[in-house]
Amino acid sequence: MPHPDNAPRLIDLEGLALGDIAALPPEMLLDLQTTALAETARVKRLRDRLEAGIAQRYEAAATAERAAQGKTSGTVPSHRPWHQSAQCLFRSEVL
Repeated sequence: MPHPDNAPRLIDLEGLALGDIAALPPEMLLDLQTTALAETARVKRLRDRLEAGIAQRYEAAATAERAAQGKTSGTVPSHRPWHQSAQCLFRSEVL
């Protein structure tokens, strides 16, 4: 069932009071919930893709830094310039 042009979109929910959201018709609530679930899945795919790209970019440098520090896993604190821009990229769950 199509909704009116003035029906709230997912992004509009930030500005609505909870009571206003609760007062929406059930069909509209279901549509918004379905949209939210799809958007959550899309954002997770994008984040996974970003994390894979970051891992690809820094994997060799992180492995070399770990070897230089006598490590085989874990974090690799460093004062090297390439590390400063990528501090959070060296968590063991990423690489």
